[in-house]
Amino acid sequence: MERKLLDRIRECPTLPSLPAVALRVLELTERPDFDLADVGRVISKDPALSSKILRTVNSSFYGNGHTVSTISQALVLLGSQAVRTLVIGFSLGGGIVQTKTTAFDRASYWRRCIYAATAAKTVCERLQLAQQEACFLAGLLMDIGMLALDQVLGEEYGAVTGRAPSHGDFPSMEMQCLGLTHATASGFLARMWKFPLALQVPMENHHQPQEVKESALRKLTDIVALAGRCADVFADKSPMWALADTRRLALELLQMDEPGCDQLLKLVGERTRELAPLFEVRIDPNTNYETVIRQANEKLLQVSRDGGEEQRQHERRRTPRIKKETDVFILPCLGGVVRQSVKVHLMDVSARGIGFTHDKQIAKGSQFIFQTRRPDGTPMTLLYETVRCDSRSEGGFSIGAELVCVLNDGKKASPRQHAPGEAEKISKAVTN
Repeated sequence: MERKLLDRIRECPTLPSLPAVALRVLELTERPDFDLADVGRVISKDPALSSKILRTVNSSFYGNGHTVSTISQALVLLGSQAVRTLVIGFSLGGGIVQTKTTAFDRASYWRRCIYAATAAKTVCERLQLAQQEACFLAGLLMDIGMLALDQVLGEEYGAVTGRAPSHGDFPSMEMQCLGLTHATASGFLARMWKFPLALQVPMENHHQPQEVKESALRKLTDIVALAGRCADVFADKSPMWALADTRRLALELLQMDEPGCDQLLKLVGERTRELAPLFEVRIDPNTNYETVIRQANEKLLQVSRDGGEEQRQHERRRTPRIKKETDVFILPCLGGVVRQSVKVHLMDVSARGIGFTHDKQIAKGSQFIFQTRRPDGTPMTLLYETVRCDSRSEGGFSIGAELVCVLNDGKKASPRQHAPGEAEKISKAVTN
């Protein structure tokens, strides 16, 4: 199914494409001995594009301190990579919100892209890396595979994304229903457009940066993955899990504590407000980013308190495990990063956990998603954490995992917590 979908994407006539100017700029700037004057002459042939670039270069986002009036000046002050970023960004972004389907909210899509791009550039600046423009562009375009899937699938894709409570849940839903993720489609488009590896790899792996082995590309992919979670803090309807993930990733990547991470998010929000109009994206001018972060934090703390109470209730009433031998699929995950499905052999289940066997070791403390249905047919998505992994004499491993929380109540997008009495329904759902 993956190959068929990628073929349909390749042949889709309504996808945004790189115009001749952008292709020529990309070709010129990839040469080690290119001439800035040549790049300037190519861009100047497109008056509308030139106007957008000059307006952006003179904005507070780039903060040059004086007025830039020609493309040649912009090239000298910003460098060819920054101008290339703007050329590609404007070229691909221009048509995204114009063609609409009822299944896909393109305005929200493009708004999140701007947040992600701004966050990627801001994080890259904090790390004092030279690839700021590559990170900005990868952040801007990493989800363009969603646009491609919407174009070739229409309402079907809208139904898939509509089941996910947040952007971080899209890969698991897409893999389950379509056999590939939007990140795979993004990487496919990046290769089709002959983007450099510094763009291809982060675009394709932003939901699973751990799959990237080359150190320099892994660094860029980590930054883009963090930027995506920063964007989710502002884009998700219930952003507390995005906030938790952002704080964890900021600590790992930037050695940044929670107050520092919250200040970073506030800066991303402010800079996005400055940049969005240049890309013709509307951001509510009354948005208070400190309020967004504070409300997300309050909800996260509430869910944590509720989860603790539910756990205490579980400890007071242990449910017997039910034997149930069958093959099932689990989705290994790390925070919001969901990997491809893995087949395991389910052995027993209770309201508090499951036991299964697998031919490979699964590390203690790792988490995975298990998707099932209640007896009434409504979906139930469960998050488990591995608590033991023992070798078996006959080969393979015996693995036990405890339930962490219910991610989706099957009726609407909801905070990832147990509803009262939910635990008693879980074993029935899993064993049906």
